[in-house]
Amino acid sequence: MRPASSLACHGKRQKHIIIAVPCLIVYDSLEIRKLERTRGMRQIIFIFALLLFCVPARAQQPIIAVIGSESGRLAYLHKDMFRAARYAVDEINVNGGLLGMQLKVVNLDNRSRADVSAEMAQKAVDMDVACVIGPMISSHAVASAKVLQKAGIPMIATTATAPQVTLVGDYIFRACFTDDFQGRALAYFIIRKLHLKSAAILQQTGETYSASLADAFADAFTNLGGTVDIVEHYQAEQTDFARELDAVRHSKAKALFVPGYAHEAAAIISQARRMGMTIPIVGGDAWGNKTHTLVNDKSLLTDCYQLRHWHRSTSNDLSRIFLYGYEAIYGPMLQDVGALAYDGVRLFVAAVQKAGTFNRKAVRDALQTTEIKGVTGKIRFDKNGDPVKSALILTYRDGRPAFFMILEP
Repeated sequence: MRPASSLACHGKRQKHIIIAVPCLIVYDSLEIRKLERTRGMRQIIFIFALLLFCVPARAQQPIIAVIGSESGRLAYLHKDMFRAARYAVDEINVNGGLLGMQLKVVNLDNRSRADVSAEMAQKAVDMDVACVIGPMISSHAVASAKVLQKAGIPMIATTATAPQVTLVGDYIFRACFTDDFQGRALAYFIIRKLHLKSAAILQQTGETYSASLADAFADAFTNLGGTVDIVEHYQAEQTDFARELDAVRHSKAKALFVPGYAHEAAAIISQARRMGMTIPIVGGDAWGNKTHTLVNDKSLLTDCYQLRHWHRSTSNDLSRIFLYGYEAIYGPMLQDVGALAYDGVRLFVAAVQKAGTFNRKAVRDALQTTEIKGVTGKIRFDKNGDPVKSALILTYRDGRPAFFMILEP
């Protein structure tokens, strides 16, 4: 593939004629290696950036709204989601649009709050959007889903894994696996792979995701013949876990399950190890790619494991191509929610192509039978709008996440 050597835009008042259009998508690894040896990718990125300003606006331009946190305590988790959704939309537009129309993407900031997520969903309704990508937090997604279901607008959540999300209604889908699957997978991992049959749970109070994953894990762990010896709770943004960890230390638990977010998980790992606790510490997808960066002494991460939707070391060619293009524009992708947001947009695009229309009911019906090969693997939906897909278990080597094994549904 040769990048276009020139790009000309003519006219006034934003009426543009595109003389040369590069294809941003590179479809095989050979081309990637060629670009890595040349300055070709720089030229493509430069032309792509110019091209975004040369795409003419259309009447009734279909809008994809992305609901998530651009501000608040969870904003650090969302950057890749917003960027990857925009990257996917730009990619579609550069390559001719969808059904002959250019898509528009709009970010709606929920300020890291569930109540504001509902407000942003109503804003999406008022904007008459074609689809919503996100939210990524389960409690936020449930709040948004209730508004969007009533309005008949398809929503594809990214990392909102709580079962309640898609149970809201038939317009609600997700690109990630559920807490039910995640809980079963982690229970299986501890009992069958780590060969441990007693565990403690340390979960966050008042958080849908944490409670849902803890319940799913406890049920599966018990059904597999294990025993949950103790369940402790902590508050959001808590920093001292001495009381809770001391209770775990004096129990019979041989593993600690922490279904929480990165900041609290990192503090729990650090404090547990410094208290002399050497049992495996296992977490869910919300540990993300942040937890290990918050643990100052990387040796404390020994015998810690987390479940993830995606990892950059995957051998999936589509993943490598996406990552190469995305990082050439935005820099390193830190959270796997970026891959899920990209797949979410591609699921919507595939459904529109299948339906042959932007009619939201027709798109919803098409989504129910759509199947794609995505960055995070093959995705198809079950009757509830939940994807059937595999998951990864990562451990830590030299203080960084590293592939450990794949768990199939």
